[in-house]
Amino acid sequence: MNIGIIGTGKIVNEMIPVVQEISGITIQAICSRPQSLSKAERLAALFHIKEVYNDYDAMLRNSDIDFVYVAVANHAHADYARRALLAKKNVIIEKPICSSVAELEELMQLASADNLYIFEAVTLLHMPHYRLIKDELLAQLGRIKLIVCNYSQRSSRYDLYLNHQLTPAFDTACHGGALMDINVYNINFVVSLFGEPTGVEYHPNLGHNQIDTSGVAILTYPDFVATCIGAKDCDGHSFGAIQGDEGRIVVTGPVSTLSGLELFKDGKSQTINIQPKKHRLAFEFEHFRDIYHAHKVDEMKHYLQISHQVMKVINQLRDNTLFNK
Repeated sequence: MNIGIIGTGKIVNEMIPVVQEISGITIQAICSRPQSLSKAERLAALFHIKEVYNDYDAMLRNSDIDFVYVAVANHAHADYARRALLAKKNVIIEKPICSSVAELEELMQLASADNLYIFEAVTLLHMPHYRLIKDELLAQLGRIKLIVCNYSQRSSRYDLYLNHQLTPAFDTACHGGALMDINVYNINFVVSLFGEPTGVEYHPNLGHNQIDTSGVAILTYPDFVATCIGAKDCDGHSFGAIQGDEGRIVVTGPVSTLSGLELFKDGKSQTINIQPKKHRLAFEFEHFRDIYHAHKVDEMKHYLQISHQVMKVINQLRDNTLFNK
């Protein structure tokens, strides 16, 4: 995999050194908007990236690049991914994959027409602890009754927001906010394990520009309810819990990292930690590499279907509550 990056934000700074340590992946180039060229040049110099662009179409013409990592503001994900697919490049798109189901379905059609790969960078789905929950631990809980996921972390940009200095993280035009950022992990956790809910509600705390700085998403299933809490305006005890009538699983930390698990059953508790100690981003990029190199198209489509389901749920939450009240 030879990757060209579009974007120079915080996640790119975090991603580059992690991915450079993964065999079978090369970061070939980085591209920025003209006004951010100095950031791209700094990253290229720091991490010895061969090529720097401020013209996205020029980077897409580079025949050495077979994947584009899309790490721009949420509202621009679909456009940059579309252009990459039209240039016959595979794409890895930061979460949320798009802003609407319609955008995602267009990308899926483009990829299918040219046998291209689309991956959404949702860390938790590629972690050993996630597979353990899905394949082994859920069956020990009996009938599921309640799920709670809380990911609350005061944003480093929140003080700027309070001073009416908008950044993409709190800009409605950029499709920022808690639901489209931090709560994406919680919703992925629930929907990937249990499928689409039968009903949804969103109860946001709205800021001065009507962005959801925090909020509670309630996903209703035939036999249980899942509560997903996401906050960018305050810190909280981040955790996940799946409660059944015969036991429960507790994720000791945000579900985005799944760093530790506890199983409670028959009056006993068991601490589980089988996950290798490495950066959370390494799990997903290693998995993307393996799927691509082994031509596991069906596995790619499996994860893309999860992205589609999650996007449907997020659209329902946004359309039914956040922007209509």
